[in-house]
Amino acid sequence: MADTAYVVLILAGFVACSLVLRALRSDGESR
Repeated sequence: MADTAYVVLILAGFVACSLVLRALRSDGESR
């Protein structure tokens, strides 16, 4: 169970970082 929890946390963090980077990138391009 612990391994699964770690995998979920890592995936969630990766997705969050991707969304933040894409949002910042889009804001920079729009401006």
